[in-house]
Amino acid sequence: KDPLVLADKPFGEWNSFRIIHVGERVTAVDRAANVDELVNAAYEYGRRQPDGGIDGFVQENALVSDQDAYDAGAETVSLMTVHSAKGLEFPCVLVSGLEEGLLPHAFSMGDEEETEEERRLFYVAITRAQDELFLLHAATRMRQGMAQRNPPSRFLDEIPDEFLLVEDRGASGLGRPAPWGVQEEEPVFEREDPHGGLKEGDKVRHHHFGKGRVLAVRRAGGATRVTVDFVEAGRRELSLAYAKLDRI
Repeated sequence: KDPLVLADKPFGEWNSFRIIHVGERVTAVDRAANVDELVNAAYEYGRRQPDGGIDGFVQENALVSDQDAYDAGAETVSLMTVHSAKGLEFPCVLVSGLEEGLLPHAFSMGDEEETEEERRLFYVAITRAQDELFLLHAATRMRQGMAQRNPPSRFLDEIPDEFLLVEDRGASGLGRPAPWGVQEEEPVFEREDPHGGLKEGDKVRHHHFGKGRVLAVRRAGGATRVTVDFVEAGRRELSLAYAKLDRI
């Protein structure tokens, strides 16, 4: 099909192309937004190349990478994936997300060959740095409104101590000091609640999950947890420090 055929149809009218909404409502909204971006790109291609067809559109986009937009002479911060950074070097590099489940990815854990491939990817990341290298992991990470705590990546412990300058150093009690020790307590700070605190029965709005009703509020490890029954997303337990709930 000509990309313009898709671009001229609202997303909800694409049943003839067998686009199916699958999965959780919240996730589906994000995926629909990605499809909208695809349509915009198809429309722009159809405007520039009216005779290009879908084959030309796919071929053009398959050849586009972050490196195409990278300007080595520009004094800017570049955000890219490790795969996109292959072959490039930078005076200063920050590698984030160095946690179990991210690098190595959860899908590779338990498979020796897949884990080794993830280790090679980590090597690519750290060797992009010419002068300074910062390796970052989060004690708590928010994913779809839920706080997750993943241990630091196993690859960090494979780096000899003499090459490291570590902040917030901890100890695991399992041999040598663990510079990447996991924070044992949840953050003690909480987002100020302008409404004076939520309680059971309050109606709230979340920027991602929409409207809902508070079922329970409890303290856990120095943080406040709130359980909300959302109209669209169902029941969720969120950290009040991060959830950004507005009372309605």
